[in-house]
Amino acid sequence: MSIYLLSNGVDLKFVFLYNNFMLKKENKQKIIADFRLQDKDTGSVEIQIGLLTQEIKKSSEHLKKHHKDYSLKLGLVKKISARRKLLKYLEKNKPKAYKEIIKKIR
Repeated sequence: MSIYLLSNGVDLKFVFLYNNFMLKKENKQKIIADFRLQDKDTGSVEIQIGLLTQEIKKSSEHLKKHHKDYSLKLGLVKKISARRKLLKYLEKNKPKAYKEIIKKIR
């Protein structure tokens, strides 16, 4: 596999992955609006779980077509692990919010 570099030394493969697997700004704002607790809330546990869920769904769709993409599989496992830890924290400290977010992400 050949690697092409942009004029500033950035790997094109990285640019492709960044553009295809990162959430678009509009999608991210919509998720934040759906999961926010207050008007200026941008980083609560609920929002982080919502964002990770969307990234997991997007990565899973890609892996259905490209099952040998091992670097993406590793990233997917890390995202699932991070979401699991956040859900465990939410279940322990805010059981009511945990039940609500489980309904939202399913």
